[in-house]
Amino acid sequence: MQRAFSEAPADPAWRAQILVTLSFAQSDTGQIDAALATIEEAVAEATDLGQSHLLGSALGTRAMLRFMSGAGVDKPGLQRALELESYRAVKSEHSTAKS
Repeated sequence: MQRAFSEAPADPAWRAQILVTLSFAQSDTGQIDAALATIEEAVAEATDLGQSHLLGSALGTRAMLRFMSGAGVDKPGLQRALELESYRAVKSEHSTAKS
């Protein structure tokens, strides 16, 4: 994953998605602190991009990793992720209905 990240195109959306995936890989190998740092970077990238699907994914992953690290439930982060997912679902339904 580190190699994929270093060889990724200079596309910020691609970078944010790889960071989310990398954080999962890091957590799966017991590198929770590294995963938390990586997901914070992903949240920052997704926030800058303003793409709700990426931000929702990053926020949901961050909430999970924070919980796994013993920090408890990130209720505001989870709520925001759910709001973004709901927004995306409504937007998708709207564009499907227009077709």
